[in-house]
Amino acid sequence: MKRPDPWKTGKHPNHTCFQIVVTVSQDDQGRLWSEHEFATERDRATSLTLPNGGVPQIAQALLTEAARREIYCGVLAKMSKDPDLITRWDTADAEEKHRIEVELANAGILVMNRSAVRLALSTAVDILGMIKSRES
Repeated sequence: MKRPDPWKTGKHPNHTCFQIVVTVSQDDQGRLWSEHEFATERDRATSLTLPNGGVPQIAQALLTEAARREIYCGVLAKMSKDPDLITRWDTADAEEKHRIEVELANAGILVMNRSAVRLALSTAVDILGMIKSRES
């Protein structure tokens, strides 16, 4: 049996898929904001068919994408100092390949941890205010 296309939006027998759009804004002083919303009303309705309205799935997806982007930035930074990084990784034995991967992963974890610590309190305050305003 052919695996269904996981990116086909909607509710399907073997998967559920919806799209969200992330908007990123940076001012002239480097401050960053972001928000996300469903791409369409159909996507919103589809997410509501999932447990808890798709909230955990959205959180996990955004976290996964954040990790991917952070590691991507780290790899690009490393490549600026080590242009042969990809070739070394590609031709390395399993042990050396794993060492390179772990080094890049750990660098990403360090940055993500620092960001999480910096963002956690203000994010908690924002979320509490958002939920309170919806109840009013």
